[in-house]
Amino acid sequence: ELLPPVPEAWQDFLEDAQQDIRQFLQHVSGERVYHIAVHGPSSLALGLGAIVGTRNPLVGYHFSGGRYLPVLDLTQDPRLVKTIPTDQAFRFVNVSYPDALSEDTAIVLDLAGHIASGDVKDYLARQMPATALVEVSNTYGGNLTTDDWVPVVQELFAVLNTLQRDGAV
Repeated sequence: ELLPPVPEAWQDFLEDAQQDIRQFLQHVSGERVYHIAVHGPSSLALGLGAIVGTRNPLVGYHFSGGRYLPVLDLTQDPRLVKTIPTDQAFRFVNVSYPDALSEDTAIVLDLAGHIASGDVKDYLARQMPATALVEVSNTYGGNLTTDDWVPVVQELFAVLNTLQRDGAV
Protein backbone atom coordinates (compact mmCIF):
# COMPACT_ATOMS: atom_id res chain seq x y z
CA GLU A 1 0.00 0.00 0.00
CA LEU A 2 1.38 3.39 -0.97
CA LEU A 3 1.52 6.09 1.64
CA PRO A 4 -0.53 9.22 0.98
CA PRO A 5 1.36 12.39 0.01
CA VAL A 6 0.98 13.76 3.53
CA PRO A 7 4.15 14.51 5.51
CA GLU A 8 2.66 13.14 8.74
CA ALA A 9 1.99 9.72 7.18
CA TRP A 10 5.60 9.44 6.03
CA GLN A 11 6.89 10.67 9.38
CA ASP A 12 4.82 8.02 11.20
CA PHE A 13 6.01 5.33 8.79
CA LEU A 14 9.68 6.26 9.25
CA GLU A 15 9.37 6.48 13.04
CA ASP A 16 7.71 3.05 13.17
CA ALA A 17 10.37 1.56 10.87
CA GLN A 18 13.14 3.11 12.95
CA GLN A 19 11.66 1.65 16.15
CA ASP A 20 11.27 -1.81 14.55
CA ILE A 21 14.85 -1.80 13.28
CA ARG A 22 16.28 -0.68 16.63
CA GLN A 23 14.32 -3.39 18.44
CA PHE A 24 15.65 -5.97 15.98
CA LEU A 25 19.23 -4.78 16.48
CA GLN A 26 18.88 -5.02 20.27
CA HIS A 27 17.57 -8.60 20.15
CA VAL A 28 20.27 -10.09 17.93
CA SER A 29 23.07 -11.05 20.29
CA GLY A 30 26.76 -11.77 19.80
CA GLU A 31 29.18 -10.89 17.03
CA ARG A 32 27.33 -10.11 13.85
CA VAL A 33 27.65 -8.65 10.39
CA TYR A 34 24.46 -7.18 8.99
CA HIS A 35 23.72 -7.82 5.32
CA ILE A 36 21.29 -5.19 4.03
CA ALA A 37 19.55 -5.39 0.69
CA VAL A 38 16.83 -2.88 -0.12
CA HIS A 39 14.57 -3.22 -3.12
CA GLY A 40 13.49 0.40 -3.17
CA PRO A 41 14.69 3.97 -3.51
CA SER A 42 18.30 4.81 -2.67
CA SER A 43 17.10 7.46 -0.22
CA LEU A 44 15.39 4.71 1.77
CA ALA A 45 18.62 2.72 1.80
CA LEU A 46 20.54 5.77 3.04
CA GLY A 47 17.95 6.30 5.76
CA LEU A 48 18.17 2.66 6.76
CA GLY A 49 21.94 2.99 7.00
CA ALA A 50 21.54 6.02 9.22
CA ILE A 51 19.25 4.04 11.53
CA VAL A 52 21.51 0.98 11.67
CA GLY A 53 24.40 3.32 12.38
CA THR A 54 28.11 2.81 12.18
CA ARG A 55 28.66 0.64 15.25
CA ASN A 56 28.18 -2.76 13.64
CA PRO A 57 29.90 -4.23 10.60
CA LEU A 58 27.64 -4.46 7.58
CA VAL A 59 27.54 -5.18 3.89
CA GLY A 60 25.14 -3.25 1.66
CA TYR A 61 23.78 -4.77 -1.54
CA HIS A 62 22.43 -3.24 -4.74
CA PHE A 63 19.98 -5.00 -7.06
CA SER A 64 21.38 -5.06 -10.59
CA GLY A 65 21.09 -7.46 -13.49
CA GLY A 66 18.54 -9.63 -11.69
CA ARG A 67 20.65 -10.16 -8.57
CA TYR A 68 21.94 -8.43 -5.47
CA LEU A 69 25.60 -7.39 -5.57
CA PRO A 70 27.70 -6.25 -2.59
CA VAL A 71 28.59 -2.57 -3.07
CA LEU A 72 29.27 -1.27 0.43
CA ASP A 73 31.56 -3.38 2.61
CA LEU A 74 31.93 -2.05 6.14
CA THR A 75 32.99 -5.31 7.76
CA GLN A 76 36.48 -4.10 8.67
CA ASP A 77 35.57 -0.53 9.67
CA PRO A 78 31.90 0.38 10.15
CA ARG A 79 32.84 4.06 10.58
CA LEU A 80 34.59 4.22 7.21
CA VAL A 81 31.63 6.03 5.64
CA LYS A 82 32.04 8.81 8.22
CA THR A 83 35.56 9.53 7.02
CA ILE A 84 35.31 12.84 5.23
CA PRO A 85 37.41 12.96 2.04
CA THR A 86 40.55 15.05 2.59
CA ASP A 87 40.56 16.56 -0.88
CA GLN A 88 37.91 19.23 -1.09
CA ALA A 89 36.78 18.40 -4.63
CA PHE A 90 34.05 15.78 -4.75
CA ARG A 91 34.33 13.16 -7.48
CA PHE A 92 30.84 11.63 -7.28
CA VAL A 93 28.43 14.40 -6.24
CA ASN A 94 27.68 18.01 -7.11
CA VAL A 95 25.99 20.19 -4.53
CA SER A 96 23.83 23.23 -5.24
CA TYR A 97 23.00 25.37 -2.22
CA PRO A 98 20.24 28.00 -2.18
CA ASP A 99 21.15 31.64 -1.55
CA ALA A 100 19.83 31.24 1.99
CA LEU A 101 18.69 28.28 4.05
CA SER A 102 15.32 28.22 5.80
CA GLU A 103 14.12 26.89 9.15
CA ASP A 104 12.98 23.78 7.27
CA THR A 105 15.51 22.82 4.62
CA ALA A 106 14.83 20.05 2.11
CA ILE A 107 17.58 17.97 0.54
CA VAL A 108 17.03 16.14 -2.74
CA LEU A 109 19.42 13.34 -3.66
CA ASP A 110 19.50 12.88 -7.43
CA LEU A 111 21.74 9.85 -7.41
CA ALA A 112 19.97 7.45 -9.75
CA GLY A 113 19.05 7.44 -13.41
CA HIS A 114 15.77 9.29 -12.85
CA ILE A 115 15.92 12.92 -11.74
CA ALA A 116 13.75 13.84 -8.75
CA SER A 117 14.60 17.52 -8.31
CA GLY A 118 11.84 18.78 -10.62
CA ASP A 119 9.15 16.86 -8.74
CA VAL A 120 10.62 17.94 -5.40
CA LYS A 121 10.63 21.61 -6.46
CA ASP A 122 6.99 21.32 -7.61
CA TYR A 123 5.99 19.68 -4.33
CA LEU A 124 7.79 22.29 -2.24
CA ALA A 125 6.25 25.14 -4.24
CA ARG A 126 2.76 23.74 -3.56
CA GLN A 127 3.11 22.35 -0.04
CA MET A 128 6.07 24.10 1.62
CA PRO A 129 6.85 27.31 -0.29
CA ALA A 130 9.13 28.77 2.39
CA THR A 131 11.42 25.72 2.36
CA ALA A 132 14.94 26.08 0.97
CA LEU A 133 16.27 23.24 -1.20
CA VAL A 134 19.77 21.77 -1.26
CA GLU A 135 20.27 19.73 -4.43
CA VAL A 136 22.76 16.88 -4.51
CA SER A 137 23.25 15.33 -7.94
CA ASN A 138 25.59 12.67 -9.24
CA THR A 139 28.53 13.23 -11.54
CA TYR A 140 28.34 9.77 -13.09
CA GLY A 141 25.29 10.34 -15.29
CA GLY A 142 22.78 7.83 -13.98
CA ASN A 143 23.09 4.70 -11.92
CA LEU A 144 26.33 4.18 -10.05
CA THR A 145 28.34 1.45 -11.71
CA THR A 146 31.31 1.20 -9.39
CA ASP A 147 31.63 -1.88 -7.21
CA ASP A 148 32.59 0.25 -4.22
CA TRP A 149 30.09 2.82 -3.01
CA VAL A 150 32.15 3.89 0.02
CA PRO A 151 33.53 7.08 -1.61
CA VAL A 152 30.04 8.15 -2.71
CA VAL A 153 28.60 7.64 0.78
CA GLN A 154 31.59 9.49 2.27
CA GLU A 155 30.87 12.49 0.04
CA LEU A 156 27.17 12.42 0.97
CA PHE A 157 28.10 12.25 4.64
CA ALA A 158 30.42 15.24 4.17
CA VAL A 159 27.57 17.29 2.64
CA LEU A 160 25.06 16.36 5.35
CA ASN A 161 27.61 16.75 8.13
CA THR A 162 28.52 20.24 6.90
CA LEU A 163 24.86 21.29 6.84
CA GLN A 164 24.32 19.90 10.34
CA ARG A 165 27.58 21.30 11.74
CA ASP A 166 26.81 24.76 10.40
CA GLY A 167 23.34 24.63 11.96
CA ALA A 168 21.58 24.61 8.62
CA VAL A 169 19.56 21.47 9.33
